[in-house]
Formats: sequence, structure tokens, C-alpha cells
Amino acid sequence: MKKYISIIAILAITLSSCSKEMSLQKYFVTKATEQGFMSINVPSSMLQFKEGEMSDDNVEALKSFHRLNVLVFKNDENSTVNQKNEVETIENIISNGKFKELMSMQVKGKSGIISYSGEDNNIEEIVGFGESEEGFMLVRITGEKMTVKQLAKLVSSIDFDKTNLDDLKNIDWD
Repeated sequence: MKKYISIIAILAITLSSCSKEMSLQKYFVTKATEQGFMSINVPSSMLQFKEGEMSDDNVEALKSFHRLNVLVFKNDENSTVNQKNEVETIENIISNGKFKELMSMQVKGKSGIISYSGEDNNIEEIVGFGESEEGFMLVRITGEKMTVKQLAKLVSSIDFDKTNLDDLKNIDWD
């Protein structure tokens, strides 16, 4: 009996220590309701394809996406959030070994990185993270059997509906 109790105790400790590790999902959920942060779920209806670009590959790629989440933080004089700490937390999550860097950039005080988890022919999650003095944006796309090739082709053929994107400029941050 003591042996079973010991095994259960070890399992409980193991499971509870795993749950303390911050994941992107937990970060999104935690920060979505905090002041200064805004969480957006982008519907697929915002994605419009250029004329003649809706190939079978694009249809297949689009079907492989499950969710698109966007978390935005706007840094201003009233902010009580320490942007540096938040950026460090995000960078720690992304660099935990689960994600592989696809590309990074740094231009005029702004930086960005795109990473993914899974295999090249079975991407499970794509993460885009960009920051500047004004704040940062974290984008998370989850899916199943996404490929780098599909992603590149899909992104190059997407024509964002400018009318819908212009609406994002009018968001009330208060």
C-alpha cells in the first residue's frame, strides 16, 4: 500500500511541476485580460486570396490551420506592465527547445522572429513575435500537418482585406 501511495505522490509532484511551466497557450490566456494587452482571434473571413490564387495547395494549407491568436501589448506612459520582463518571458518560452527558428529580422529598432514546432512536413504551431519601444505583438497559429512550403505559398497569396485591417487602427485601448 505504501508503495502505491509513493507512486501516486511522485506522479502528483511531477504533474504539478509540469503545469507550472509557462507555455504560449498559458501566456495568451493569462495576459488576454490584463490592462495594456489586447487579445484578438482573427477569423478566416479576413483572409482573401488574390484573383486566381486559390489553388488546391492553398485550400489544403488553409484547412490545416486550426486557430490564429494575436496578443498585442501597447507600451505607453500609463502602463504598469514592464515590457522588458514580458519580452524576456516570451523569449524564454520560444527558446525552450520546442520551437525551431524559421527567420528573424531587425530593422530600425524593431525586431521580429518566426518560429515553429513540429517537423518540416508536420508543423503543429507557428509563432511570430515582434517588438519595438511602442510594444509588441505575439501571433500564434496552431494546426495539423502544416508544412513550411504550404505556409510560404499561402502567405504569399493572401491579400488582406485592407478595410478590415484599417478597423484595427481604431481600437480603443482603454
